[in-house]
Amino acid sequence: MVGKSLSFAWQQAILDSSDFIIISTDTNGVIQTQNAGALNTLGYPSAEIIGKATPSIFHDPKEVEQRAKALSKELGEIIKPGFETFVAKARLGTTDDNIWTLIRKDQSRFPAYLSVTALNDDSGQLLGFLGIGKDVTAQQKAEASLLESEARFSAAFQDAPIGMALVSPKGQWLRVNDALAHLLGYAPLELMDLTLSEIIHPEDRTVEAAQRQRLITGVIDKYCLEIRCLHQQKHEVWVLLNTSQIKNQRAVSPCCIVQVQDISQRKAAETKLQRLNVTLEDLIEERTSQLKSANEVAKIANQAKSRFIANMSHAFRTPLNGIMGFSQLLLRDRHTTPEQQSSLNTIYRSSEHLLSLVNEVITLSKIEAGTLTYESKDVNLHDLFGGIEDLFSLQADSKHIQFHIHLAPDIPQYVRTDAKKLRQILINLLGNAIKFTKRGRIDCQVQWHPPSPDISSHQLRVTIQDTGPGIPKQMLPHLFNSFAQDPLTRDQFGGIGLGLTICQSLVDLMKGEIAIDSIEGQGTTARFYIPVELGEPVLEPSVSQKTALGLAEHTPPYRILVVEDYPDNREILVMMLEAVGFEVKEAENGQQAVDINQTWQPHLIWMDLQLPLLNGLEATQLIKAQDNPPVIIAITAQALEADEVKALKAGCDNYLRKPYQAAQVFDKMAQHLDITYRYDVSHPSRPSTQPTPLTREQLTPMPHSWIQLLHDAAIKLDEDMLEQLAKEIPHDQPTLKSSLKYLMTTYRYDVIMETALAVLRE
Repeated sequence: MVGKSLSFAWQQAILDSSDFIIISTDTNGVIQTQNAGALNTLGYPSAEIIGKATPSIFHDPKEVEQRAKALSKELGEIIKPGFETFVAKARLGTTDDNIWTLIRKDQSRFPAYLSVTALNDDSGQLLGFLGIGKDVTAQQKAEASLLESEARFSAAFQDAPIGMALVSPKGQWLRVNDALAHLLGYAPLELMDLTLSEIIHPEDRTVEAAQRQRLITGVIDKYCLEIRCLHQQKHEVWVLLNTSQIKNQRAVSPCCIVQVQDISQRKAAETKLQRLNVTLEDLIEERTSQLKSANEVAKIANQAKSRFIANMSHAFRTPLNGIMGFSQLLLRDRHTTPEQQSSLNTIYRSSEHLLSLVNEVITLSKIEAGTLTYESKDVNLHDLFGGIEDLFSLQADSKHIQFHIHLAPDIPQYVRTDAKKLRQILINLLGNAIKFTKRGRIDCQVQWHPPSPDISSHQLRVTIQDTGPGIPKQMLPHLFNSFAQDPLTRDQFGGIGLGLTICQSLVDLMKGEIAIDSIEGQGTTARFYIPVELGEPVLEPSVSQKTALGLAEHTPPYRILVVEDYPDNREILVMMLEAVGFEVKEAENGQQAVDINQTWQPHLIWMDLQLPLLNGLEATQLIKAQDNPPVIIAITAQALEADEVKALKAGCDNYLRKPYQAAQVFDKMAQHLDITYRYDVSHPSRPSTQPTPLTREQLTPMPHSWIQLLHDAAIKLDEDMLEQLAKEIPHDQPTLKSSLKYLMTTYRYDVIMETALAVLRE
């Protein structure tokens, strides 16, 4: 008994541990046992159903009735709805497996898979029935979801606008959509008779097959190829082939899904583009060759232009050096009469005017050639603008024009910028204002703008406003063009129309901007700004304005060698040096310079660079290679900075351009030798380029008829008459003659006319 009790308990424990529903009945259908799975799932306590109820209490009567009818038809005998419906097949010795809707005690329903079998003893005698059930709610939901997914896939597959197919690992079609069949020109059933490899171009099959093999072996999970397919009509169709694997739960790839997109139009466009690229490359190569040839021609032209500019500079500066040099020597002569002084001043001013025109042409050529560079250095702004104001004040006074340069209080004294270019811009703009303004005023406002959110650097802003005649409206768009001038202003005021062109180029080089506004009859306003940096205090060398009479006491007797092939220029420099007290020798070519240096051993050599036999650079190198070489200062009439660089690289200690002033010569020498001069402060070494302005007081002593003729000649621009009237000025009035000569030389007929008219009206 104890053994049987243990066996029963063991069996019951096994049954209770199962998650199945297990119920047994006797032959009449009365429930005899239920396991824990049945109790938990159906909710009926054992005391309530065991020995009291049949399994019918778990079933829907309508479903039992329907099952009874179906079973009756299947077995060929009448099966009444009830317990017999569940066990009829079990009585016949077969298992009855079915999906039933079971009802819990709380009347909730769930689907269950129910298997019913007969229970027999060892002799085969029927003892009862055993029902084993399983809740299949989750399974049915999964199957429903799978069916829904399959439906969606089928719809998307069949209705896709691009070709789609399911393919076996070996490339057999498992399923194709209409779009793929249409793309390749087949009916769907015709396409199913082929393989994936058969519809691919023979030259592309190997690539696709290799990728598919990698896919089915798990090396990759998809691949994308641009390949050619064969249309049913035998022509090529370019397609984009996307293939990926479909995995089941065992991660085995039973088939692949293939997407096929027609890219024939894109490939045709790419082919056309490639042809165009080839054509374009050929065209570019041709144009590049042409451009290269053009660049070579331009390079040759620029070289020829540079040589021409250099030669022109030398050709002009060499005689100008003679003219201006002798003028300076004669002006220093105390025996020169006032009338001669006036004539010499005219000669000097005319030379300076010609030199300024040459410099403008040279500057423009540098701009066009791209050789003009920005050289930033520390500069004293207050001195720079003060010098500019001094330069133009006398001209403004001669025309009775108010002229001032106003510096804002916050402008720093020292900045870093290219002072030479800034000075040239100011001279050109103020020169125009002075030239064209007949009456009124000229104001130059200089302002300082520190960095701000809108400005990345310090800015120097200059505004020049005059009350002149203004600029004709039709000329405004062309102001910055080279040689652009109004014919009337050119005839009245001279010039060659390069000033504003140069200003704009210089401002652009300095990363600034320039603009000019004008109203005809009211005046003109020129504005420009340039970015600058804060600078450090600097002591700039200045050229002495005193006339050197000789060497100070105890100054050693320095030997100076002048090497110059142009006789007049050589004579000027020799006379300047000997007049002060230097021992001077001269040479006319580089070889003579080398020989004299060996025998005479000068302390300093003035070396012209353009020399016969042996040029100045070669002679300098030979001299500097010897022991204890002298100081060598290069002199040249060339205007290019490259010549200065060449001279310094050859060994020259300094550099001076022609034409030069006597004070520049003596100051250069003092920089390298221990020289002290004796000066005459009453005679400046440079002639005054701006004589005393023409005034009514100067004209008053002259006859009324002479003043009337002067007025009429100025109106008619009659140079011959003006020259004749100048000759009639008495010798005791040199200032009048000097002022008149200056105005004639600078073409300021308007000043002559207005001053004469003022006297005539008195």
